[in-house]
Amino acid sequence: MATPKKTTAAEEAKAKADAEAQAKAAADAEAKAKADAEAQAKAAADAEAKAKADAEAEAKADAEAEAKADAEAEAAEQVTPDFIEVATVKGVPSFRRAGFAFTQQPTLIAMDDLSEDQIAALMSEPRLVVTPIMEGAE
Repeated sequence: MATPKKTTAAEEAKAKADAEAQAKAAADAEAKAKADAEAQAKAAADAEAKAKADAEAEAKADAEAEAKADAEAEAAEQVTPDFIEVATVKGVPSFRRAGFAFTQQPTLIAMDDLSEDQIAALMSEPRLVVTPIMEGAE
């Protein structure tokens, strides 16, 4: 029959200290693992947010570039006449507008000779008939 081994108070204290140290080490390891997991989750969330922001910025830039290209294409399609022919409407023998005198006989004016304000004034005048003329269309 084996005799039970008697432990001394020093051995018991050492065993208790070892158990406490192991418990503390396990708790520290668990806390470190939790902190590492949180840091990884935050890094992943930050990376995902950055990727989303980058994708949104790229989509916005693409949309702006497409809108600009569409506007340029539309502007290229709009043809500006080389000349305009201006005459007064029936019943108005003569009329002055934008520095020019007009009669019922058509007056041919080069578009290059007119400012934007003059063009707008002539086009919006109800007592004048304005006809665009393309060079080479005759």
